[in-house]
Amino acid sequence: MDPTLITLLIGCILWAVLLCYFFIYRRAKDLGAGGKSALIIITFILVPVIGFVLWGQKQSFQRLEELGFEAYQGLGHSVGVATGAGDSSTWLYSLSSSEDALLDFYRNPAKHKGWKLIAEESGGLTFERGNSKMLIRVSDGNVAFLLFDSQKEK
Repeated sequence: MDPTLITLLIGCILWAVLLCYFFIYRRAKDLGAGGKSALIIITFILVPVIGFVLWGQKQSFQRLEELGFEAYQGLGHSVGVATGAGDSSTWLYSLSSSEDALLDFYRNPAKHKGWKLIAEESGGLTFERGNSKMLIRVSDGNVAFLLFDSQKEK
């Protein structure tokens, strides 16, 4: 899970608790409608959305394994808001090893069960299974897994 998002979630929760203290416990009326709006936005929009993204990031390795891709040991935490949900999924990870080591790992057919390696490029691999394609792209210490239906792209 992305440490930045975890920090943001904790900050939002603390801010919501502080606003609840002022508006509910102390019944402050002089802080205006802006504070009440912030409380509603933080509590009912930001906290659930960030929580959903973090939950999706936690499930991302499991989802990759369900698709047949073994999780590489050099993958670090998820990055950004990509959770791998839906038919056209995207996963982003930090990489704690070399880019070449990751690409060598996924070139091994045992590491991508049911998928056929159809293209190798500098910094990436492309796999195919039926109508689905999985692209693995490595750049600047990050890895992107992109799943999409090749029939929809035409």
